[in-house]
Amino acid sequence: MIAANLNAAFRISKLLNQRYRVVTIDGHIVNAGGSITGGANRHQSGLLSKRAELDQLNKQLDDLKKRDRRLINLSMILKKRLLLMKTSLLN
Repeated sequence: MIAANLNAAFRISKLLNQRYRVVTIDGHIVNAGGSITGGANRHQSGLLSKRAELDQLNKQLDDLKKRDRRLINLSMILKKRLLLMKTSLLN
């Protein structure tokens, strides 16, 4: 079984009469019988969270680049329209 955190793992273990091993997302293990082992290695979890943050920042950067391209295209269209209007007023 997998639990979100250690408290949830304890509750699940009790519901299952401590017959099964329950593992938390961060690596703690509530063994059959109720003993606890493991836990997240802070260095590894730090790397994982930094990787997730980097992935999120890269996605934000891609989204901003797309938005920038759309704004540049819109700006060019508006400049052309303005030039056409000015030209038509002069004629």
